[in-house]
Parts: sequence; C-alpha cells; structure tokens
Amino acid sequence: MFLFIIGILVLLVAIGLTIFAITEKKIKLIAASAAAGVFAVVLIVCSCLSTVPTGHTGILITFGKVEDLSLPNGVNVHAPWQNVITMSNKEQKDSGMGLAFSKDIQEVSYSYTIQHMLQPGSAPTLYKNVGTDYFDIVISPAINAIIKTYIGKANAESLIINREAITTDVNREAALIGERYGLSLTVIIDNFDFTDVFTNAVEAKQVAEQEKLRAQTEQEKLTMEAEQKAARDKIEAEAAAAIAKINAEADLEVQKINADAAEYAGQKEAAVNQAIAASLTPELVAYYEIMQWNGQLPTTYMGDGEGIPVLDVTE
Repeated sequence: MFLFIIGILVLLVAIGLTIFAITEKKIKLIAASAAAGVFAVVLIVCSCLSTVPTGHTGILITFGKVEDLSLPNGVNVHAPWQNVITMSNKEQKDSGMGLAFSKDIQEVSYSYTIQHMLQPGSAPTLYKNVGTDYFDIVISPAINAIIKTYIGKANAESLIINREAITTDVNREAALIGERYGLSLTVIIDNFDFTDVFTNAVEAKQVAEQEKLRAQTEQEKLTMEAEQKAARDKIEAEAAAAIAKINAEADLEVQKINADAAEYAGQKEAAVNQAIAASLTPELVAYYEIMQWNGQLPTTYMGDGEGIPVLDVTE
C-alpha cells in the first residue's frame, strides 16, 4: 500500500513535469519526467506483488479487513491497495513454568514445553480473532490452566509417579483447544518440584517403606524356610512309614511263602513216601535189600530172644 501511494505521487509529479516541459519545450525536463513515470510504474507494480517465505502462510488484508484466503509460499499478485501479513506454520517450541497447589494443599512448581504448529488454512481466522501473538494470548494461559486443574485433582505424592498419566490428560484437553484455533498442540510436562519439607518427608517415608519391605521380605523368607522344612520332615516321615510298612508286608509275605514252601515240601515228601509205600512188594523189598547188601553175612541172628552168634564157615 505504501509503495502504491508513493508510485501514484511520483506518477502525478511525472505527469505535471511532462505538461510543463511540453509547454516550455524543455527536452531534458521531458526526459526526467519520463524516467519519473517509469519509476512510478515500477513502484505501482511492486505494490501488487508480495512474497510469502517458505514455512509461512500469507494473509490478505484489504483496507484493514482480513480476507478468508490463505496465500501460498512464493510470489503472490494482489491489488495494490491490499497488504499481506505472514504467519509461520513451522513447528515451534516454547517453554514455561508455573505454580499450583495439589489436592492435599502442597505447593507444586512445574515446568512444561509446548510444541505447536499452525495449520495453513486456519491462519486467516486465527489472525482475525487473535492475532500473530496467539501463543501468549491464548495457548500459554489455556495450557497453564489445564495443568493446574489436573495438579489440583491429585495428591502431591502421586504426582511424582503419575507425571506421564497427567501429561496424557493435559494433551487430551490441549487437543480440543488446538481444534478450536486450527493448531497442532503437544504438551510435555518436564518436571514437578516440591518444597524441601515435603521432599524430605517423602524421602523419609520411602526409607521407612524400604526398611519395612526388607523386614517383611526377611520374615517371608524365614516363614517359607520353616514351611519347607516342615513339609520336608513330613515327607520324610511319610516316606519312612511307607518304607517300614512295605518292609513289614514284605517280611510277612516272605514268611508266608516260606511256610507255604515248607508245607508244600512236607506234603510232597508225604505223597512220595505214600506212593513208595503203596508200590512196595516183598519181591521189591528183597531186591532193594540185595542192592544195598555189601556182600558180608550177618554175624548175629536176631530172634525172639537174645542174639545167637553165627559161625563163620569161610575160615
């Protein structure tokens, strides 16, 4: 717009000089007015061109009114009375700190990082409603309010171990804000810091819990060892009883087998004797006597009375 106004003024001056030069017939003045005219045209043409850098979006403004049009990267042509404002749509990173109170009224200092990126199509609306300082005006206060809300819902001690969960909740709320303004938002809670009194109390509690856990672990170990010993003694006693029972049953079985064998042997011998007795005849008895005779005659003959010597006639 500024170049356009300057160009018009220069053009008017050139036209005036040309008229004056023609009237006075001054050739040099005519040449100067022609050069001024060319310069004026160049200024007017330049006022119709605007360059949008890479990673930015152009916003077209006509006499202070924001047009619903996003200009792409590169050179853009527009009316000379229109201006172009650029807004970055690169990914940007800003950090901040804040102070809040937890559910149990503990003072909590926190630090955070916000990664934000403007969607090109949303640039005109965001510029019209908020402006180029949208981060400081809208985003930073909103994110701080969300973080403080979730800190206020939790006890200070739980914040130490649940920082990632709180970060997830904050990002869920931040996404809604991003949708409203055409922004991509990612919040990272870098740290929670507490007062020295609270930090010392937490450390003392952790030490006490560790000692308690160690004592509990030792007690559980002793209890387990006692239970294992009792179980082992029981198993050994049951095994000894089972072995004794098996040995006793085996002894009884052996005794029974021996008794049965003796009875069977007696029965067998009696049967044999009975069979032999049944098969004996006088002739067989005489035969066995002859087979058992050693060839010597008896020296004594036994009768009903005393023995009578037998004379040896072989001498």
